[in-house]
Amino acid sequence: LEDEVERSEGRFSVEDLKSKWKRCCDVVSRTNIALPMILQKAEPIGIYGSKVHIGFRQSFHFEMMSQKKNLDVLNAAICEIMNCKIDVMPVFEQDETEKVVGELAEAFGGVIVE
Repeated sequence: LEDEVERSEGRFSVEDLKSKWKRCCDVVSRTNIALPMILQKAEPIGIYGSKVHIGFRQSFHFEMMSQKKNLDVLNAAICEIMNCKIDVMPVFEQDETEKVVGELAEAFGGVIVE
């Protein structure tokens, strides 16, 4: 319970985080040089309590950021820049074309090969 109280003291908005996203990526680069390239294609999309949702349009990037070690690095960077304890939640945001192609393939029992 104390942890939740501590988390709620330092609130910030998704717009605040978006404005400091590059700084967060810079902090991440100190620990992992490859992650900022993935994060440049990502975007903070919402904050729900202590959960920060980060949207990814490419499944590979989503999968990479779903790994605990990568989440820990991003959590630490956001905490440092925003001065607030949070938990990052990666979210896969399929673009409309990908979504339609996937639905068509599923409807016809096919598989998309890239």
